[in-house]
Amino acid sequence: MGLRDDLIKIKQENEKVLVVGLGISGVETARFLRRVGISAVCVERSDEARFVKNSKFKDAPAELRAAGVDVYFEVDGEGVSRYLDKVKLAVISPGVSLESAVIGALKRRNVPLVSELELGVELLDVPTLMITGSNGKSTTVSLLQHLLTASGIQSRLCGNVGVPVVAELESSILSGVVSRPQFLVVEASSYQLEACRRIKPKLAALLNISDNHLERHGTLQRYIEAKARAFAHQGESDFALLNADDSAVFALRGRIPGKVVPFGTRLSLNQYDFGARVDYDPNKDLDSVTLRIEGMEEEYPTNSVHLLGQHNRLNIAAALLMARLSGAEPGALVSGLASFRPLEHRLEFVGRVNGAHIINDSKSTTVAASLAAVRSVAEAFPECRLMVLFGGLAKAGSWDSLMSALLELKGRLRPIVCFGKDGNLIANQCRRYNLPCDVVPSLARAVEVSLANAQENELILLTPGCASFDEFTDFEERGNVFKSLVKAHKFFVASA
Repeated sequence: MGLRDDLIKIKQENEKVLVVGLGISGVETARFLRRVGISAVCVERSDEARFVKNSKFKDAPAELRAAGVDVYFEVDGEGVSRYLDKVKLAVISPGVSLESAVIGALKRRNVPLVSELELGVELLDVPTLMITGSNGKSTTVSLLQHLLTASGIQSRLCGNVGVPVVAELESSILSGVVSRPQFLVVEASSYQLEACRRIKPKLAALLNISDNHLERHGTLQRYIEAKARAFAHQGESDFALLNADDSAVFALRGRIPGKVVPFGTRLSLNQYDFGARVDYDPNKDLDSVTLRIEGMEEEYPTNSVHLLGQHNRLNIAAALLMARLSGAEPGALVSGLASFRPLEHRLEFVGRVNGAHIINDSKSTTVAASLAAVRSVAEAFPECRLMVLFGGLAKAGSWDSLMSALLELKGRLRPIVCFGKDGNLIANQCRRYNLPCDVVPSLARAVEVSLANAQENELILLTPGCASFDEFTDFEERGNVFKSLVKAHKFFVASA
C-alpha cells in the first residue's frame, strides 16, 4: 500500500494522524489533513506561551483548534504516548530530529513515520525535480522554475524554499481527481531528506557540500548521507546531477543508481552523454555555460545574467541541465536567463550611502555561503575596498577557509564588523589571521558603524555566516531590518 491508500483507510476507519512539530511544515500538514477530512493531532515540544511569542505561526494553534485539530504543547519523549489513541501515522516536521526523544517513543510503539516532504511528493505523483546542497538551493530552484515557465512548461515550486509540498495538495487529492503540473520543483534540505525512505525524483541535483547543520547531524559524513537520500531510490532512467568541482559531492557517483550527470569548471564534456561545463574568468572575459545533451553541445552566454560569482555559474549550469532534460528549448532558456532576477537577501543590491555600494546577503547563514559572497563581490567590484559584516549565532564548523580568503584581500579590507551573540567568537577568528576588526553588540550597531565610515569606491557587505536567531526570527527579518536601517540613512541613494 502507498501513502494515498494509507490515508484513505485512516479516513474511512475514523482514525488519526499525528503531526510532530508546529513549524511551517507541521501547520500546513495539519491544514491539509483537515482539507481531506482526516482527524489530526499536533504536538509541539515548546510551551505555548513561548511559541505564541516567538513563532511566525503564533496564530496557528487557535486556527487549527477552530478547525477541529487537537493541538498540544510541551510534549516530548514518552509524553507523546497519551496522545496516540487511534493514531495510525505520524508526519514529521523537518525541525524534528530522527534521534529526538519523541521520535524514539513513536518508534518503540511502532507508529509508522513519514516526512512531510515525502508525503506531499508521493501524493501529488508527478515527476519531481529536486535540488539540494549546502548553499544556493533557493536561487537554483527559483531559476529552474523561471526557465521552465519561460519554456511554457507548467511546474510548482515548493519545499524548503518556503512552501511545503502538502500546501499544494487539493482537497480532492485522495480521490485522484486533481489538477497536476507537469513537474514539481523541490528545494530539499538535509532535515527534510533524512526522514525520507522511498522518495524517487526524476532529476535530483546536489550543488555542493560544506560544514553545515553539524549540531543536528553530528558529523559531516552523516550530513552527506542525509543529502544522498535524494538519489537512493532513483532508477536507471532517472538523472543525478553532481558538482564535479566538489570532491565530497562527486565521490557519490559510484553508488548512485541513476544516470550521473556532472557539471563543473574543469570538465571534459566529450566523455559524457550529458553534462555542463562552466567557463568563468572575469579577467579574461570568459562567462558561459556549455551543455552536452545526448552528445551534442550547446553554449549559453551568462555574462548578462544578474547573478554574481562563479558559484552562481555552477548553480546556473545545474538549472540549465535540469530544464533541458525536462524538455525546455534552448531559445527559451537564453531569454529566461536574461530575465531572471536574484532573490531577496541573496547578494541583493540595496543602494548607496556616501557613494559606497550596500549589499544585503542575509541568507548566508554558513561560512561557506559567506565565502562565496566575499569572493563574488571581490571579483565583481575589483576597484572597491570591502567592509564585511559577520555575526549572529555561529554554527559548528571551521572559519579558516573564509579567513584565508579575507587574508588574500587584506589590502582591500576595511575593518571587519563582528556583531551579535557570537561577535566575539568571530573577532577571535579574525585576530588569529591578523585581520582588523571591530566588535559591536547588534546588527543595528554594525550598520551604524559601517555607514559612519562609508566612502566612495567602497562596498559594504552584510554576509553574516551565522544563524539569525539571537536577534531575529529568521534571515528574512534580519535582511529586512538591515535594509530598513540602510534606507533610513540621510545620505541613502536607491540606485545601485
